[in-house]
Amino acid sequence: MKVLAYLMVALIPIACANTKSKAKRHVAKSHTNTRPLPNARSSDVISGNETGTLVSANWIHRYKALEAKHGKVADDAMIYMEGDKYRIPIKVADHFNDMVRKQ
Repeated sequence: MKVLAYLMVALIPIACANTKSKAKRHVAKSHTNTRPLPNARSSDVISGNETGTLVSANWIHRYKALEAKHGKVADDAMIYMEGDKYRIPIKVADHFNDMVRKQ
């Protein structure tokens, strides 16, 4: 009887350790700081960061054509060249999206 009691006391912690569920670790997905530009060709949008989005000259040409129909925004003055590409602020990208939706 003592042996049975000893075995039960010795085996209970082992049995309990195997039945504990392991908590799943939540891994957060990383998100980019750039906003997608609908109706912009992937070759026209180069990259983006906190200072704005880098776009091709073709994107600027499309933007200027839409702007002639719908009007300008004050942030147009903040568009500048980086090499042979253009850096646009987020408000300009939003303005482009709004103009595309109005078509």
